[in-house]
Amino acid sequence: MTPFIIGFSIIALTAFGCRYGKRKERNTKIFIVVSFLVLFVLMGFKAPHLGTDSNSYNIIFMRIGQQSSLGNAFAASGISAPGYVVFCRIIYRIFPFSQARIIGTALVILIGVYRYIRKTSNDIYLSVLLFISLTFYVQGFNISRQYMAMAILLNAFAEWYSNKKSILGWGLFVLAMTFHITAIVGLAVWFMIGNRIDYSNNKQLRRLIAKAMLLGIAAILTQTRLIDTFLRLFPIYRNYFGNRALNQFSDQGQGRAIVIVFGYLAVLLYCLLILRRNRKDNEERLLVAEQLPVMLFSIIIGIVGATSPVIIRMNSFFTITAITFIPNTFSIDKPSNRRILTGITLLLTFAFLMIYMIEDKSDVIPYTFFWN
Repeated sequence: MTPFIIGFSIIALTAFGCRYGKRKERNTKIFIVVSFLVLFVLMGFKAPHLGTDSNSYNIIFMRIGQQSSLGNAFAASGISAPGYVVFCRIIYRIFPFSQARIIGTALVILIGVYRYIRKTSNDIYLSVLLFISLTFYVQGFNISRQYMAMAILLNAFAEWYSNKKSILGWGLFVLAMTFHITAIVGLAVWFMIGNRIDYSNNKQLRRLIAKAMLLGIAAILTQTRLIDTFLRLFPIYRNYFGNRALNQFSDQGQGRAIVIVFGYLAVLLYCLLILRRNRKDNEERLLVAEQLPVMLFSIIIGIVGATSPVIIRMNSFFTITAITFIPNTFSIDKPSNRRILTGITLLLTFAFLMIYMIEDKSDVIPYTFFWN
């Protein structure tokens, strides 16, 4: 675990130094570069066996790359993910070793997440730290193809926040599905945003909650039925949905999955309180008001499906938006409250991260670099 401790400490110290430095714009750029490089080195230079699905995807990567044509590569891949097949094909042409796939995967995930943070966060420092402390970063070492889709889908959300008709947003949505078909659940976000909710209007608020509940239950039922049907047709993929692959999403009966969901709920209620109290529209308030329905949707799924690792895995497409929703919520409150809430949030979430890492939920401990 030592490389993680060193890497995360470098990022935390850089965040503190840059945030309270004099040249804020330059310091923000320095923090983005330093944190990105640290996270990239840890994710991209890990040993090929780290992560519960790494060996399976290493085999798929080599199988795709060794085919004589793209058509043969699609057939040999055994997965319904044309975008991922093309990705592997390109990477193999550049560097025909499994480590190249891991490096390419790390770049797609981190570039996607950082672009989303840059476009939708009012506090880049806190967003990056939450990406780490809420365990999303470490989860990316496992189920890596889904996390590539997630990183792409996040940017579709970012485009939809400002324009639901965005061609780029719809293009990114389709691209995400070509990496992992479960990204189709992101369509729920399109239905949840862009409604200009007046959060002081109880009638509109009740409609929003009802809409989120109906969409959440529909998403759970649809996803569960699709997975069951898929596994009956293609039993070879049961290892992706078995105990080992879903270990990082199981709370092992200790209630941690539901605890983190109620943590999100506490922030959402706090956000709602501020929005109802302060009705003056500005850029920060409008952004967090757009994100609140998505967070509400993810909380409902998290509560209803708390006992199902498969549902929790699906919900990751939505809960990851917390990395900017939480900072944006704090940004519309008074500075004194913001500092206190930031400190408490980081303390609690990094404690959660340590427990997660000690239990080795993502099969990355002990960490080793690929050259060891």
